[in-house]
Amino acid sequence: MGGAIANDIHGKNHHEQGTFGRSVLGFELWRNGEEPIWCDRKTQAGLFAATIGGLGLTGVIGRVRLSLIPIAGKGLIGQKSIRFGCLLEGAEALESLDREYPMTVAWIDMASAKIGRGVAMGGEFIEGRCESSNRRSLSIPICAPNFLLNRLAIRGFNTLYSATRKEGDAELGFRSFFFPLDGVENWGKLYGKRGFLQYQCVVPMNALDALLELQSLVAHSGQGAFLSVLKKFGSLESPGVLSFPFAGWTLAMDFPNEGASTLALFSRLDDVVKDAGGRLYPAKDARMSGEFFRDSYPEWIELEQVRDERITSEFWERVKA
Repeated sequence: MGGAIANDIHGKNHHEQGTFGRSVLGFELWRNGEEPIWCDRKTQAGLFAATIGGLGLTGVIGRVRLSLIPIAGKGLIGQKSIRFGCLLEGAEALESLDREYPMTVAWIDMASAKIGRGVAMGGEFIEGRCESSNRRSLSIPICAPNFLLNRLAIRGFNTLYSATRKEGDAELGFRSFFFPLDGVENWGKLYGKRGFLQYQCVVPMNALDALLELQSLVAHSGQGAFLSVLKKFGSLESPGVLSFPFAGWTLAMDFPNEGASTLALFSRLDDVVKDAGGRLYPAKDARMSGEFFRDSYPEWIELEQVRDERITSEFWERVKA
C-alpha cells in the first residue's frame, strides 16, 4: 500500500477511476522520528497531497484507509480484443473500447517490420468461475545469452506474441488479464544478465504525432522493444502533488539494457516528449535528467519543502540538483 501511494500508481481503469491516490481516504505517516500523524484531505492536507506520488520522501506510511468498489463474480473477466495495423488505429481502438469497458490497454509491436501493429483489449469483471492460481506453464531456467538479445530475436518474440493475440471476445481469469507475463516463471531472465530499462512517458491527447515520432526513432535505432504498451489516461485529477498521469496517451517500452546505446536512444526520445509537453514516470526511471524532471514537475519544490529531513533517495539527489 505504501508503494502504491508513494508512486500514485495507475492501472487499466484510469480513464474511469483515475489513479490509486483517488481511492485513498487517509493514512498514518511516521516522520522525523516523531509519533505518527494522521493525514487525509482535511487533516494535514498538505502532507496528504505531497505523500501521494511523493516517492516515499515525506515519511513512512503506516495504516491506510481506502475506498473500494465491489467486483462481480470470482475474478473472471470478459475481454474484447481488436487487432490494428498501426499506432493511430490502435489509439482509435482504445478510444472505442474506453466507451464500452472499464479497463483497457493495447499491446504494440515496436520491433518488427510491421512496427505499430498490435491488439487493443477491453475488459470487465463478470459472474463466473475463478481462474486457477496455478497457471504457469513455462519457466525460464537461465538468463538469455547476450547474443540472443538482438533485433532479430526481439522481432521474433513480437511476431510470436502477435500470433497468440486473437481478435474477438473471450473469458479469462484476472491474473491472465492483469499480469500476462507472470504466466512465465522467471520471465525477467529473457532480458539477460544486464536486465532491461523501461521507458514510460505521457503526452497530451492531441500529441499522437509525438508517439509516431517516438516509434520512428525506435525503428531507426537498431534496437527494439520486447514489450510495448499503450494506454489512454482520463481527465480525473489525482490529489497528489507529483502524480505522473494527466489526460493523454502513455507509452511504456521495455528495452534490453545495451548500455550507452540504449541511454543515447532514451535521450533522443526525451527530446520528443519534452517538445510535446509530456513527462516521464519517476517510478520507472533510472536516468532522467534533473532539468527534465524539474521542468515537467514544477511542483517538486512543494515536496522538497515537506520532505522528511532524514529521508532521501538516489533519484531525488539526482533530479533536484
